[in-house]
Amino acid sequence: MIEIQNINLYTKKKHILKNINLNINSGEKVALLGASGSGKSMLMQSILGILLEDMKLDGNIETNEKFGVILQNPSSCFFNTCTIKEHFLETFKAHNIKEYNYGLEYLNLDALVLEAYPFMLSGGTLQKIMISLALSINPSFILADEPTSNLDSATTKNLIDLILEQQENLRFGLLFITHDISLAKYIADRIIIIDNGEIIEQNAKTQIITTPQHNKTKELLNEDKKLAFIEKKEKTTNTHKLISVKNLKKSYTSGGFFNKAKINYVLDDISFDLFYKNNLGILGKNGTGKSTITKILLGLESYDSGEIEILNHNIKGNFPKELRKDIQSIFQDSSYINPKQSAIDSILEGLENFTHIQNREKKAEELLKLVKLDSSYMHKKNAYFSGGEQQRIALARILALEPKIIILDEAISSLDAHLQYKMIELFKNIQKEKNITFIVVSHDIRIILQLCNEVIILDNGKVSLKTSADNIEQIKEKLD
Repeated sequence: MIEIQNINLYTKKKHILKNINLNINSGEKVALLGASGSGKSMLMQSILGILLEDMKLDGNIETNEKFGVILQNPSSCFFNTCTIKEHFLETFKAHNIKEYNYGLEYLNLDALVLEAYPFMLSGGTLQKIMISLALSINPSFILADEPTSNLDSATTKNLIDLILEQQENLRFGLLFITHDISLAKYIADRIIIIDNGEIIEQNAKTQIITTPQHNKTKELLNEDKKLAFIEKKEKTTNTHKLISVKNLKKSYTSGGFFNKAKINYVLDDISFDLFYKNNLGILGKNGTGKSTITKILLGLESYDSGEIEILNHNIKGNFPKELRKDIQSIFQDSSYINPKQSAIDSILEGLENFTHIQNREKKAEELLKLVKLDSSYMHKKNAYFSGGEQQRIALARILALEPKIIILDEAISSLDAHLQYKMIELFKNIQKEKNITFIVVSHDIRIILQLCNEVIILDNGKVSLKTSADNIEQIKEKLD
């Protein structure tokens, strides 16, 4: 179904992929496993033919014309001005399919989603739709690139089981690209390990897990242990309140015309406080309202009722301009970092909107050092950075503004365990050095417990638990 022979990918300065050889047969399930920056995404882009202009590809890639693609961040793959039905019709037209099936039943989706716009749907639902789009062309092969890294564990298992069920029924070949060893073990018949642009080991799943040969493979098998260890937090008595949220409500209306309009609450009577250097974790499954809170706190979305005070400013109505620098956010999808910009331009762009910088190079170098990146990164384009490096660039960009509060909205959930641990240590060090307070929004309990002092758990738009992060068993019980 797919055969790759002697693939080499270059730029003028770097040899990115080195002598890649692999093939996937009909009905075979293969996991390509590697850490962030190992070359997984570059191989995916080589297969899809979406490389940057200054990249040179040697070798041979043979694929069947009918292959589907499932990508990591579905929200960045859909046009918000087109309905889901229009996306399907465009796909059928591109593949010259005259008699078509939307395939919604494969993923237990209601036909009503066809009339919805992407911005109206949760991340989990959009990912199901992307899978349906891939299946709707009756593919002989599917390429799935980190399709569940931004989903909670329950949604992830549900989607993986649905993919595997259809793979069993339709017998397409599957290449599943991931940094998650547990997913690779669950999905694959065969596991391929990639590191620094090279395939360093490949074997049947059982052999890779029980008798790994390469040191890097052994490291990948053991990475989760660092995140699993939770240090006990120091008790804080700080009473300096930075944010106060009381009885927050946010709803949208569905129906109308022939049906009675129905009010659906995304957030229903939410209350919490954020104290200085007392990090708050907002935990919950996909679709529980976590990102809606982020958008409201950043002034990007309105709300129905309630009171919000940020740094002594009431934000009802217009978001105060003087708060723009003081509260910032890093999101999961780093696509808001312009791939054609250099690191120095990305880092200083926001600050230059507020003031004139006399010595750009020196300022950028200071910020790069703060996020543990070498000054040699300064003039490289963002497209050449790994996911972890791009998130460090995003952090440096925010730190340039000297904010008092940073919201981490699933900011490291798409990184491998090793990089997650390194980023967590970086956030802790920056908090000590810059006196920044974090709100950490995530579906991953390990990240929340590593960084936060207090935790609230959302369930169907309501706070189902508000407690200290030390109450680990109570938090885990509430999530089950």
